[in-house]
Amino acid sequence: MPDATLDTAAAAKASADATAATQAAADAATALAAAKPIAPVIPEKYTLALPEGSLMSPKALERATVTAKALKVLSDADAQSLVGAMDAEAKDVVTHYEAARQPGGTIHQELVARHTAESLTHPQLGNGDPALLERKTLQASLVLNETAAGRALVPLLNASGDAQHPAVLLFLNEIHDARREKPLLVGGDLAPPSTVPIEKRFYPQGVQTAQK
Repeated sequence: MPDATLDTAAAAKASADATAATQAAADAATALAAAKPIAPVIPEKYTLALPEGSLMSPKALERATVTAKALKVLSDADAQSLVGAMDAEAKDVVTHYEAARQPGGTIHQELVARHTAESLTHPQLGNGDPALLERKTLQASLVLNETAAGRALVPLLNASGDAQHPAVLLFLNEIHDARREKPLLVGGDLAPPSTVPIEKRFYPQGVQTAQK
């Protein structure tokens, strides 16, 4: 007859082996899960605000959110740093533009050159003749310099770059022509013909800056 004691021992061993195998598999699965990196969770939205004195519109925050998600930014603090960088860039662009728009700056010079070219070809101003445009510019200058109000306009025209704009020259020459029966006096004497170039009379600061 089979030994019942041996059968019981074998069954116990088999059960223990099965339990050990199950535990080993569970331990291996746990170790594998622990070793596997957890994918970062990118927020659906960030809590962002424009910096104080920002030149950007509130829509910039929407663009910052899109960029932050593309860069997989995980925190509001890091996303806000991105907004700060965008704001600094916007201020730098504005500063550069304002400098270029000042007399002597690249934008200002291009504007003056364009207005001068337009006035030179205008049939009622230069009509293609630089000497004629020079005379029209002189007449406009005489009108401006006749009164304190006119003289106060010169710095404004200088800053805006519009002194050679066809509309400005036409307007001032219409005043001059309407009063040609009465000579325009400057300091009690007839203003002598100017030998100073147009750009130096209207944009002295700009010319000096450009020559540096």
